[in-house]
Amino acid sequence: MKEKEQFSHYCYLFASFCFFIAAVINLFNNNTQYLSVIQFFLVAVFFILSKRNDEN
Repeated sequence: MKEKEQFSHYCYLFASFCFFIAAVINLFNNNTQYLSVIQFFLVAVFFILSKRNDEN
């Protein structure tokens, strides 16, 4: 069970990192600046999920 929790922790961190990179790229693109705000929210959500999973 511990291995599954650790795997999901790393998956959430990886998703958070990917959304962060995408948000930074979209921040500098004039056509998709509004998307970067949503992606920054998703970064926060996945980061919180990874920390929540770590505590259990």
